[in-house]
Amino acid sequence: MLNYYTSTLKDENLLTTMLLKFHNSSILTVVHKVEDDETLIKFSGIIKRHLELHYNGIYLLFLKETKIISTIKMIKSEDLIQRNLMYIFILNKVSINIFFQNSIVEAMRICIVKLRKPEMYQIYYNQATPNEHSQLKLVNWWSKDRGLFHHPLLPKTDKVYANFQGRTFHIPVLHKPPWNFVTYQNDGIIIEGGRDDKVLTLLANKLNFRYKYFDPPDRSQGSVFNNTTIKGVLGLIWQREVQLFIGDLTVTYERSQVVEFSFLTLADNEVLLTHAPKILNEGLALVRSFHWEVWS
Repeated sequence: MLNYYTSTLKDENLLTTMLLKFHNSSILTVVHKVEDDETLIKFSGIIKRHLELHYNGIYLLFLKETKIISTIKMIKSEDLIQRNLMYIFILNKVSINIFFQNSIVEAMRICIVKLRKPEMYQIYYNQATPNEHSQLKLVNWWSKDRGLFHHPLLPKTDKVYANFQGRTFHIPVLHKPPWNFVTYQNDGIIIEGGRDDKVLTLLANKLNFRYKYFDPPDRSQGSVFNNTTIKGVLGLIWQREVQLFIGDLTVTYERSQVVEFSFLTLADNEVLLTHAPKILNEGLALVRSFHWEVWS
């Protein structure tokens, strides 16, 4: 686990406590100081390298009020968002304004540690409920004398998303038997079954969500040309126009740089086939056994 601190404020008690906690837990900690746009860009470059290497990262940010909005916008515009990255903002006497909350998207993992009174902090988290509004919710408290009011610090993801409370997802679907059987009509599409359709039905019943299929514009899974041009279903997910896609999609390095994959639903084997070798002339068996330099 990598933990990066960016600091423009000095809160010696809290910072010292956190550093000691991570040190005693054998967690690598590196301190960065972000004071202007140049250092903020440098910090974003560090996160991008972690994304390429698929590191798990927790970034603690001690920021002035003037830097909070620009930082969250940088995370959003640079697409520094993955489920293995979390951003923890330490706010001292700074209110959580509406502009900050509106800048948060559901895919981000944002935790706010807000000073309530001297040596007591409130902990807010945007993934504490399974809805899509990314509302920051009070989930814990911390004080110098007592520490955390309850453990763990944040609610577990598998418990939060165990029940989507009837939420509706819009899911692109492609005609690709036996995974999905789709009939295209002038006024829409008809899903006639398939393995992935059954899997999605089981998930919806288990996790209590609804879904609506739609016909994606390109009717293709899409390819990754570069970080600015991605078409098909992959492009819809990359642009966060849809939340998920289920289908016969192979995991590749290029795709893993722009979308996240869940568990595998199929493990398949591939082999290379070629024609059988020709029968060699037996009369040349003695000569063929040695390199030409032997006979020269």
